[in-house]
Amino acid sequence: MATVRFYGDLQRYGRKFKLDVLTAGEALHALMLQIPGLRQHIQGDFYRVRIAGNDISEESVQLGMSSILRAGDVIHIIPRAVGAGGRFKRLRAAYWWWPV
Repeated sequence: MATVRFYGDLQRYGRKFKLDVLTAGEALHALMLQIPGLRQHIQGDFYRVRIAGNDISEESVQLGMSSILRAGDVIHIIPRAVGAGGRFKRLRAAYWWWPV
């Protein structure tokens, strides 16, 4: 069982989802199929993704989204701040969504 947490503008779709999934990619795919408008909303902006305490960069997105989750892992989807700098890479949702 993993938990997906939405922040910022994504909270209009819900804040916290517990899912019985193997990977973060599977979790996001399931949510996009079940929540009307979520896929289009996510694909229209940039987000920071953190899985089990690890920030996912553009370079490691495929590995991060397909890695097997452990029970209790949390996937955080955080909108980027406009003009934000810092050490976190931002991800365009289209890069990290693919059919499972």
